[in-house]
Amino acid sequence: MPTPSRPGEQSPSTVDNIKGTMSSTADDVRNKAASAANKASDALQSARDNASSTVEDMKNKASSAIDQAKSKASGLAADAASKARDFAETQKNAGADAMQDLARSVEGAADSLQARAPGVAQMARRVAYNVEDASESLHNSSVDELMGNVAEFARRQPIGTIVGAFVAGMIVSRLFGSRAA
Repeated sequence: MPTPSRPGEQSPSTVDNIKGTMSSTADDVRNKAASAANKASDALQSARDNASSTVEDMKNKASSAIDQAKSKASGLAADAASKARDFAETQKNAGADAMQDLARSVEGAADSLQARAPGVAQMARRVAYNVEDASESLHNSSVDELMGNVAEFARRQPIGTIVGAFVAGMIVSRLFGSRAA
């Protein structure tokens, strides 16, 4: 082993050994840092992929829940519409039956008036016939047809519709008013 030429100086082979060791240690640190950076990058990419997958799953689940809610609401609306249509059909038939009863009553009144007032009896029979005809028409029409007819009449005769609604309201209020008293 060569001796140092000055005090405190290392021999060239010792310096080379130290340089080699330091270089080897630096290479190890660089390799470990690169490996750690790669692992961190892989972990970050995995986290991104997992987050993206989770977001997609959440979107799909939310979309599915919305579709189910829409389907359920649509089913409920269709069920309610069907029940409303059935109720309207029942009420239409009850109204038609009441009109037939009214026509029979007017016809009976016309019969009793025939001897005393034949002109009034004849008018009463016409009214009874018209009410009976309207009753048959009501029985033979669907609720949808009636609603279409009412809508068409309202478009053609808006003032007649308003007057008719007013008169119907007055009749209903009289009927319920007389029942309450």
